[in-house]
Amino acid sequence: MSKGLEGATGMPLAFTGGIGAILAYLICSATAWSLYPGTFGPFRNWLSDLGNPLRNPAGAVWYNAGCILTALGLLVFVLGLSSWRSGRSTGNALIATSQLTGLASVISLAMIGVYSENHLRQHMISSNWFFACFPLFIVLFSTGVITHPRSRKDIGMLGLAVVLLGLLFHLIFPKSRPLEWVTELGFLVYVGVVAWSTRHPISSRAIGG
Repeated sequence: MSKGLEGATGMPLAFTGGIGAILAYLICSATAWSLYPGTFGPFRNWLSDLGNPLRNPAGAVWYNAGCILTALGLLVFVLGLSSWRSGRSTGNALIATSQLTGLASVISLAMIGVYSENHLRQHMISSNWFFACFPLFIVLFSTGVITHPRSRKDIGMLGLAVVLLGLLFHLIFPKSRPLEWVTELGFLVYVGVVAWSTRHPISSRAIGG
C-alpha cells in the first residue's frame, strides 16, 4: 500500500508525512502564539494553553487544528516507515510494533486537538496517552533500525538519546512546563531526522543487501 502511494507522489511517505507534520505543527502553533493575549513562554505556560479558548480566544482554533493536521501528517509518516521493514532484518518485528504504537500516538494527538485544555479530563487522558505512546514508538523504531541491513545506528542512537534525556528531565523536574516544551521539541527533531533520512526510496536491493 505505502509503496503504491510513494510511486504516485514521487516521494517516500515517511518524508512527505514527517515534514508535513512538522510544518503543520510549527505554522499553526506560531499563528496561535501570535494571537495569544499577554505573555506566553515555557516558564509560564503549557503548550496546550495555546489551544484553550478561554486563555486564547482568537488563536485556540489554530493550535487545535494544528494538532489534528500534525496527527494526519504523522499517520502518513508512520505508514511510510514500512519501507524499513525487511524479512531478513532482525529488527523487522520491532519496526512493525513501533508502527502500531505510532498509530496509537497519532490517535491520541488528534484527540488533543479535539478535546482542548478546557475539557480537562478528556484532554489529560489524550495527552497522557500521547506522551506514553510516542516515546515507546521512538524506542522500538530506533532499536529496530540499529539492526537493519541498511543500518542507521546514528538514527537509532539519536532516538534513544531523545527518550532518555526526556526521562531524565522528567525525573528531575516532574510536571514542569519546560518539560513539555523540551519533550515536544525532541519529538519534532527526531521525526525530522528520520523523515530526511528517507527522502530517497529504500530499494529492495538495499534492504536485502
